Amino acid sequence: MPLVNIFISPHPDDISLSLGCYIKSLTGRKIIITTHCRSFDDDGMADQTITRKKEELAFAEKVNAEVIFLDLPDTNCRGASWWNFDYTLNKKDNDLIARLLINKITSIAKAYNLFCPLGVGMHPDHIACYYSSLQIFSHLRQPPESVFFYEEIPYSLLSKSRLLSQEAFLRKGELFEFLIQTDEKIRLLECYTSQLQPEHINQIASGHSKERMIKYNHSIISKSTCITAEYLALMDGIKLV
Repeated sequence: MPLVNIFISPHPDDISLSLGCYIKSLTGRKIIITTHCRSFDDDGMADQTITRKKEELAFAEKVNAEVIFLDLPDTNCRGASWWNFDYTLNKKDNDLIARLLINKITSIAKAYNLFCPLGVGMHPDHIACYYSSLQIFSHLRQPPESVFFYEEIPYSLLSKSRLLSQEAFLRKGELFEFLIQTDEKIRLLECYTSQLQPEHINQIASGHSKERMIKYNHSIISKSTCITAEYLALMDGIKLV
């Protein structure tokens, strides 16, 4: 049975930013589960949400992937602050995301690889997906063949959070890197005109030479409590600047 590659994306654009060249290179069935896609701009939540979904679908078409939207509200909609956000008290939201992910993943495939955000940069929605990813493994009827925690671009430009996240995870996993083709990366990021200006796209594409993941097998990730504790201890106090 061919493996399905399932990607958990906190927002529309995160997979394109972090793994766009890699996901395009894969053959077989590819599914992006986008969790927090309800957003707003000056014209209201509905317009911005529709725009971002259309952009995500345009990217998916370019890389021959499918998209599932969970339609959760993003940080702006919830009024959550990056500066005063208590990650340890966000259990209710994490449990909801975990239940939705379990239902979707269980309905998709029996043989699959799973790609989860590492939480670099400490964005509340990314951290919520990280926690939720760790929660789901003991509840899945069929565990993934391999689990990859991917490093989120552009947050990985923040060298301090990048180094600490690597230190926490590389002790228990294997680093996997995929060489970025700059022109291809730019072409994929151009799907997201509501979020990325041309100068930002060029800066992101030229500022990263590789898309990076840390690979685990299921037996290691099932012992996720120790990974969570170590990760939090190392990441405590890291803020965006």
